Amino acid sequence: MKQTGKRATSALCAKRQSHVLLFSKYRFVPRGRKLIIPMHRNLLGELALAKREHLVILTTAFGQPFSLKGFGNFVSDAFRAAGLPARCTAHGLRKAAARRLAETGCTAKQIQAITGHKSLEEVERYTRKADQTRPARQAVAKQENNGGS
Repeated sequence: MKQTGKRATSALCAKRQSHVLLFSKYRFVPRGRKLIIPMHRNLLGELALAKREHLVILTTAFGQPFSLKGFGNFVSDAFRAAGLPARCTAHGLRKAAARRLAETGCTAKQIQAITGHKSLEEVERYTRKADQTRPARQAVAKQENNGGS
């Protein structure tokens, strides 16, 4: 979810297909669209280490696909074990992924292609703070580089 910005429900149905993640389960993908997202090299590296016993990527300790509630509990437990505050949620990873994409200079449309948001307005709501900070830094750098004081 950190690399893809997907909802937990979408992450649960993610399937491996060579170098892309395929999100195709109708009830989890907005309007039944099939989203094909190239995998980030860090995610490829992590998946290369994982067992490939199932079609879905995320499975329980018993080798079964997670239920939505079970996955939520799994993520919450991992956050608590890492010492993160109770306000940290799986959905926060989705927002963080969108914000980080904005901070690297991705357009709202590019972010939407990765996260699968229905509207650009939702993407902009997620990335508003990042969008303000980056252009402000760029403006100051331009000013400094052009001899402005």
